[in-house]
Amino acid sequence: MGLTKFLLPLFLIISVTCFGDDYRKGYFIQQQDTLRGFIKIDKQLKNVKFKESLSLPYPKLLEPHNISGFTIENIEIFIALKTFKVGHHYRPIFIQMILKGYVTLYRGYFEDSALFFVQKKDGDIRKIDRKYAKQFLSAYFSDCVELEDKIFSTKKKLVYSKSKMTELVSNYNRCQSHNTQ
Repeated sequence: MGLTKFLLPLFLIISVTCFGDDYRKGYFIQQQDTLRGFIKIDKQLKNVKFKESLSLPYPKLLEPHNISGFTIENIEIFIALKTFKVGHHYRPIFIQMILKGYVTLYRGYFEDSALFFVQKKDGDIRKIDRKYAKQFLSAYFSDCVELEDKIFSTKKKLVYSKSKMTELVSNYNRCQSHNTQ
């Protein structure tokens, strides 16, 4: 009996803590409305769920075709990319802002593969194709000679990873800040 009195409150605390940890404070934008509450995402942005209150039993599923984007804890920013081309069709996906600057870097997922996107200020969002990343980035960053040399200095294939893409975009943004001073 004494053990039950100890374990029951402990179980309740663990259950509430685990349930609350899945959802983080955030908001999403739908047309002109901003709705605040709690958001839960999976690693590959396939399932994005929203609750106005953690006490609500069922979440609302957020989909990229019906919202503009969402933010978690005023730090992580996700936008809905409505025109991601898959074969001959377009499919909306969520992409996460990784780095903001003269060029902004985003990461998204499609069929369990990470994808990277870049956007120059006031420009379109462009996908960095894994197969042609070196050629694409060399052309995209062509106004920064030092970076273009760095991209092509290796004979190896360019590493298609978050750390490498972040490094290249950071270097480009630094190059642009030096060029505008």
